[in-house]
Amino acid sequence: MKRLLAASVLLLFITSAYSAGSLPSVYLSHFSVVLDKATYTALRTSAQLESLADCELVHTQEGSGDYTGFYVRGRQTYMEFFGDPVPEGEHLGHVGLGLTVEQAGGAAIIAAHLRAIFGGKVKIHSATRPVGGHAVPWYTATYIDADDDSAMLFGWVSETDPEYLAAQHPNSPIDHPLSRKQYLAWDFKPDRLLDDVVGLTLALEASELAQLAKELQAIGWTVKREDSGFAAIGPDVKITVVPAVKKGGLQRIDLRLIKQVPKQEIIFGNAKLIVEGSSGRFTFPVVK
Repeated sequence: MKRLLAASVLLLFITSAYSAGSLPSVYLSHFSVVLDKATYTALRTSAQLESLADCELVHTQEGSGDYTGFYVRGRQTYMEFFGDPVPEGEHLGHVGLGLTVEQAGGAAIIAAHLRAIFGGKVKIHSATRPVGGHAVPWYTATYIDADDDSAMLFGWVSETDPEYLAAQHPNSPIDHPLSRKQYLAWDFKPDRLLDDVVGLTLALEASELAQLAKELQAIGWTVKREDSGFAAIGPDVKITVVPAVKKGGLQRIDLRLIKQVPKQEIIFGNAKLIVEGSSGRFTFPVVK
């Protein structure tokens, strides 16, 4: 759900007449990050990472665009790494923050709330994906149009099309077509260590930091100021943002594990993974 191309004209009936109490819950779906080639290659070829979670190199076609990424999947969340090749329009350190709703019409409600703060910068996009030789609706997302192509973060709130999973898995029962858990049910490996991503730490410049704080608060997360940054608490996830020195980017990923494990440290190029007890943490060098 990474390539948000041209904004669609869907859902123009939305008004700002939604109260805060009508907000749907907004969850972390996934994140993406562009890594240096050495780190990306080390992750993609690691047998140790294979023991942690379901891992797969995937080439995705979305609308008229395409990209290749390395995916590490948990029960309800997943990680998306880029690095070789780097998708068109991306740059080293760039982070995509993929949030989602599991309520029908939720993306429209979120868009209305965001428009009350960000006005016409709030866009809506719908995506299709080829399935069985035909383009099928994939998701609808709302996002804030970026002023600067060099920004380190791009975030969105998506809603999976209710028919998408049925098209992808025609012989399987689909009980919850909008849920993250259902979306990942065919890939999740309960016999491996990773349960879910439960935390992210980002370093952002002042303007991006301020916008993200406003955006997360607008969609119903609890935002607490911490020194010159903030911590945002959403359903089963915490995003911590600190001021960047120069460019910044992704600093840390916090993981919840399915079972207790002894302490182990694994190096992937310029990244490091430490697992211990029922948790793990990935750390990455900040882009300068």
